[in-house]
Amino acid sequence: MLKYNAIILICLSFLFSQETDQIFFPHDFHIEDMELECSDCHLDVRQSESLKDRLLPDKDVCLSCHDGDTAGDDCELCHMNPDNPLPYPKLSVRTGPSFSHKQHLVKFEDCLSCHSGQESNDGTSPGFIWKEKDCQACHEYQKPKSHIASWKNVHGLVMNDYLEDNCSFCHNNNFCDNCHQYQQFTLNIHNSDYLSIHGLEASSGVLECSTCHSREDDCTSCHKKQNVMPLNHSFPNWAGVYLPNGGEHGASAIDAADVCQVCHESSGDPTCLRCHGETR
Repeated sequence: MLKYNAIILICLSFLFSQETDQIFFPHDFHIEDMELECSDCHLDVRQSESLKDRLLPDKDVCLSCHDGDTAGDDCELCHMNPDNPLPYPKLSVRTGPSFSHKQHLVKFEDCLSCHSGQESNDGTSPGFIWKEKDCQACHEYQKPKSHIASWKNVHGLVMNDYLEDNCSFCHNNNFCDNCHQYQQFTLNIHNSDYLSIHGLEASSGVLECSTCHSREDDCTSCHKKQNVMPLNHSFPNWAGVYLPNGGEHGASAIDAADVCQVCHESSGDPTCLRCHGETR
């Protein structure tokens, strides 16, 4: 047993003592001297529409030039550990706003418009790492195509189709509050008669009210202040200790518990405890 453990330890020590391979790539030489286009190595960049696409060249792409004739094929040209050359590491999981190289290249044509500095990178230092603030420097003036003249009037209806990260990339909650904090319903967002129909739309799910409104701060506070109850709460068969099953409110609570919770706490609500007591 000790013999096998010793062998395992020797193998592990040998493994971890090996120099980890790194690939260094002189962009300046390939761009300036060889006059290569970015897409010559990054083959799929002009069709890429997602951050999940792997755009780093694989070994076959490199060997299409480094065949010993067109360019040297010695491993030490690019690999810091030529005795154990490794490919680029696996693409890490990326989160954040969606990004389309295809869309940006249609407009800018040149990769260096965003990846500036790569033409002078000799490979001895890490390449330029893109950050969100670099995108914001441009998009502060270059707004998305959806932000047309009528965007303000319709953005609440369609923003649920967008990834949340896409909006928060440029906007924070304070930006929304500039318009939405002063009135329960801003007339340029909702029609002037919206108060009379908002309950129907809220219960039917036509619109996602929580996009802009908080249940506690908006719905509950206004309904309590105005002493407003849903119409069905005034029906004779809605609730009562002598009604079958306590009235229709129980069935409604089962069918749409989230609607009840707009006004009633899930436990300990005084209105419920009047009949259900502590057994609720």
